[in-house]
Amino acid sequence: MWLKNILAVLCVSLLAGAAAAAELKLACVSMERLFDEYHRTTTFNEGLKARAATLEARREKLALEVRARQRDLETLEAEARDPSLSAEGRDKIRAVIADYARRNGFTLVLDSSGKTLNGVEAVVYSDDALDLTETILAILNRGKAKE
Repeated sequence: MWLKNILAVLCVSLLAGAAAAAELKLACVSMERLFDEYHRTTTFNEGLKARAATLEARREKLALEVRARQRDLETLEAEARDPSLSAEGRDKIRAVIADYARRNGFTLVLDSSGKTLNGVEAVVYSDDALDLTETILAILNRGKAKE
């Protein structure tokens, strides 16, 4: 408000001086209005609004995809925690191991990936020749094409 008063006093002073010097001509413009109403500014602003709308639509589409993927992930996590599904898999693996061990004369098969309660490996060392993992995987995956 005080800036407008100062400008008014300055304009009056200049006008009084202008009366003294007839050649001096003063004018005022609203740069804010000129800038806001200049056709290039309005065209640029319209372009920005159109781009913002496009980006907003894309953001909404991506947000929907993220929510769908989140639901898929939650479903998979729930299935992974489902004891019936994991128990079924464990039972199948154990049955194949037991059958292979009986047919090949093994008296004990240990899980070399298992850990004890204090986090130490249950099998500290074993010769690679004793590892049946690849053999059992081949048996388990043999039926993959049929399923």
